[in-house]
Amino acid sequence: MHQLLRLLYSDQQTPPGKLFRFESFDTRDIREAVGQLLIGVNGYELYESQIQLRTLNASYENVNRSYRAAISALPQSEGLTTVAALNARILEVTDSKNRALSQIQNLDYYIQADQTNDFSKQRREMQSQIRTMANSLSQSEQIIADLQDEIGEITQFIEHLTSQLDALKAANTVSEKLGSIEFQYCPSCLKPLTAAHIILTPSGNAV
Repeated sequence: MHQLLRLLYSDQQTPPGKLFRFESFDTRDIREAVGQLLIGVNGYELYESQIQLRTLNASYENVNRSYRAAISALPQSEGLTTVAALNARILEVTDSKNRALSQIQNLDYYIQADQTNDFSKQRREMQSQIRTMANSLSQSEQIIADLQDEIGEITQFIEHLTSQLDALKAANTVSEKLGSIEFQYCPSCLKPLTAAHIILTPSGNAV
């Protein structure tokens, strides 16, 4: 119906968007087929052939995409070859895969009992060694942590001693600069010292 309306109103000045409603199924191929059918250019056979051609093109694109993916997945050593060679190679790889699966299923047949026992023994020994090494590593890490704590404490003690030494050096320098101090009055009761002068050093010792 939309195609007929387009033909009827083809000479109108009104924009098509104002006249017709958009439909997702109303494709260009369908409009062209209906128009050609109405004016007698083509019949239903051509439209059906066009639909079949479109389907075949879609199928070809899918197959071609798969083919390109398969070619790109081939190893470089295989290279581009004929279809027969590729089929032969596929059969060869399939046979190799089946043999590997068969060997996996019959693993007990290929491995002797003594080999299994040896493997189990080695596995237990390796597990024991791993546990021993893990315990040794844990002890070493604990020793390292303790030593780091002791180093931190010793460093703080050294810093404290250094600050005390700096203070003593400063006091010694002040003592050398000031010299001895003579008192004529008692520092406690302020009485004159007539009998003898008391000399105090900066350290507080009487002379």
